[in-house]
Amino acid sequence: MPNNHRPPTATRVAAGTLRLNLPFRRSDALQAGLTDDDLISTRFRRLLHGIYISADVPVTPAITVLAAMRTVTGTSFATHHTAATLLGAAVPLTAWTHLGTVAGAMTVRRQIRLRRYAALPPLVVGSAVPCTDPAQTFLDLAAHRPSVSITRFAVSVPEKFCWPVMRLPSRTAKPRHMPP
Repeated sequence: MPNNHRPPTATRVAAGTLRLNLPFRRSDALQAGLTDDDLISTRFRRLLHGIYISADVPVTPAITVLAAMRTVTGTSFATHHTAATLLGAAVPLTAWTHLGTVAGAMTVRRQIRLRRYAALPPLVVGSAVPCTDPAQTFLDLAAHRPSVSITRFAVSVPEKFCWPVMRLPSRTAKPRHMPP
């Protein structure tokens, strides 16, 4: 008679083989000893097709981006509305997760919009999730979105990410005059 008793998930997943607090692929979970029954249980949450995370982890914009990045074949970074959200700016919600790449990466997921850049754009330094810096994000939004989104982004980007072009002049500043 076969033994149908399975040890708890924690004992089946070897330490260091699968981080349950970060998005992981179904194939990685199966390789680490989890089953499809484990993945559809209440202990896990499906973020995207084939991408899961522990149900104990709150789904934040950063987790959503990391999940989307797990579906891309090469290296990628957050762009457009997704980067603006990670930067703390108030932009309209969108169903898409915007990613960028400079390599020949691809994805087949419906909720992910992958854009290719000719060269690596400036990225936020020291960020846990790679994303374009505020200047590049502003340019990306300006190229693809109406002015309302751009204005909302420019006004709402947190002070720590501001750059000189985004700082509005004070009312007491002397106006600049064009030379004749």
